Amino acid sequence: MQVHENIRAKRRFKGLTQEEMAVKPTMSVNGYSDIERGLSDIKLTRLEQIAELLDVELSELFEDGSKNTLNMMGEHSTGTVHNHGVINTLSPEYSEMKLKFEKQKLICSNKDREIDMKEQEINYLKDIIEVFKNAGWQQP
Repeated sequence: MQVHENIRAKRRFKGLTQEEMAVKPTMSVNGYSDIERGLSDIKLTRLEQIAELLDVELSELFEDGSKNTLNMMGEHSTGTVHNHGVINTLSPEYSEMKLKFEKQKLICSNKDREIDMKEQEINYLKDIIEVFKNAGWQQP
């Protein structure tokens, strides 16, 4: 399954409407519908919001159901069980995609830490400059 198909299947599994899904990422219903139909590119931040709303890990949206599939079953309030799609957790493609995703997640995490450190350095240097100004030092 492609990302947009997984999003649709997981939304249906949770019993949510497209209108409900469009609320949290603050987008139009038509915009969200375009995502589910694969007509729109999705930014990572939007995917994270969708995964959070669906209460799934972001990597689950990238699962491919072509081999060694496991059916996702959902039960509605009527007690009727519906098949909403398949998840492939054993394929080499899934494993490769998951590794790439984890690598990107680590890169982003490191980037965030690096930004925090640089902001701390900037604040430290501003404090030093302020101390020198208060001591009467003039910049050349």
